[in-house]
Amino acid sequence: MNATDPIIQAALLGTAAKEFVPENLPAFLSEAFRPIRETAGDAEEALYRMAALTFASQRAGLQTEERGATPAPIDEAQEEERPYFSRELANKLEILCTDREQELLLYAYRRAAEDKSERLIPPLYLPGLIAHAFDRNLPVKYRGRERELFGRLAGRRGVWLLRRMGIDASEAAEDEKEAWETASHEARKRILHRMRAERPAEGLALLQGELKSESAAHREELIRELKTGLSLADEPFLTTIADKDRGQAVRQVARELLFRLPGGGLVGEYADLLRGKIRYNRLTGWSYDPAAYTPRMKELGLEELSPNKKEKDAAFLLRQLAERMPLGFWAELFGCEAEEAAERLARKPPFGTFFDLAKPILNFEDRAWAYHTLRANPTGDHVFDLLGLLSPEQREEIDLRADDQTTGVRLTNSDWLWEDDRPWGPKFSARIVNRLIREDRYCYDPTVKRLAVLLDRSVLPLLDRPLADEKTDNAVAWFCQTLKDNLQTRDEVDRLIENA
Repeated sequence: MNATDPIIQAALLGTAAKEFVPENLPAFLSEAFRPIRETAGDAEEALYRMAALTFASQRAGLQTEERGATPAPIDEAQEEERPYFSRELANKLEILCTDREQELLLYAYRRAAEDKSERLIPPLYLPGLIAHAFDRNLPVKYRGRERELFGRLAGRRGVWLLRRMGIDASEAAEDEKEAWETASHEARKRILHRMRAERPAEGLALLQGELKSESAAHREELIRELKTGLSLADEPFLTTIADKDRGQAVRQVARELLFRLPGGGLVGEYADLLRGKIRYNRLTGWSYDPAAYTPRMKELGLEELSPNKKEKDAAFLLRQLAERMPLGFWAELFGCEAEEAAERLARKPPFGTFFDLAKPILNFEDRAWAYHTLRANPTGDHVFDLLGLLSPEQREEIDLRADDQTTGVRLTNSDWLWEDDRPWGPKFSARIVNRLIREDRYCYDPTVKRLAVLLDRSVLPLLDRPLADEKTDNAVAWFCQTLKDNLQTRDEVDRLIENA
């Protein structure tokens, strides 16, 4: 029986008809009741006092220390120097947690963290939001971002409470180097990712000091984080790892990162193998000279035989090299500026349809190359992969062709849709919404909720038109209404942050 049930029964019947006799209670409560019964003026007063103690004990979830034991000291939370957001906003955060509106919750956290007032979440709401952020059942793709953003809004009291709750508070710690020493592997990945985004050199130094003590699997995952903020300054370290690390998978990851450096030694070696073997003439087009397959090519990851019977092996070998070349190589080959070289490749690439132009652009994450390519040819399976590299301003200039049938599929399957939080402009937003309204089979729940935090609010009239038409397909109507509801909730969050 619950400890509070006998108290409730006695209160309902009244102490004159039902005397409260504590039974089957924890020893510390029974012992605490004895002096209350002895000193109380009457049975009613005793009931009130025992009820208050019982409910307080149950709510706290704690037991009193045994007599004679030295109570553990509890340090006090430091005073905050930053102001708090309104309770109305904090209450909205709790509602978004309860309703499992993960995308809108992250949006609210992000907007609050970027607000110039630098306000914090009121302490009253911290326990519930902590419980949600550190719930083990929270999907991995949301977990790191939510904890990092929450840590920026929790303040000193939030860090203190996390520590009292026995939760790894590395995400909220101000001193990342100190947090690294005691952090879990997952927390270290988040710390390293954040440092590489803000201070790449410090992130590399932090990793170099601890890498030898990590397992091969952990080394591999930590080195992958160097992709963020990758530059030629990382080349010596990665070269050493690629040559000497005892883990094969670790060496492979290091080589993959070296392959992403357009001015690095590995890419330069690829370029030397291809240079002179491929030529372009405005009148005759592309021409090629075969290259002999060598043991070094095998070491570099090049394959000798084409898996496609329609492609000759000699052309396949050269194509592998060509798909590893940065834009600077093509500008040199064409003898022109980079912008013109990108446009020429987009209109007439080497090796015909076998050449995957998106592969080198995505590998080098070359935004300018992607931009000029899409301006020259905004069609095909590569469109939405390349759009992920562009800034919102650049996307406004890309005219998505109405006859391109890959939009819905490529959009929902593009990783950047879920990782890039930059809001879209009105033109690009309108083009996406119009396409998705036409392709109703791709309008499913996660995509709608994600779009609601990215689209410009100017698309709301586009959603009203299908909703007003009785002939609109049910799937399209559901998409429009759900998206509209989420956009309006986002507007409410914006209002609460601005007016808090």
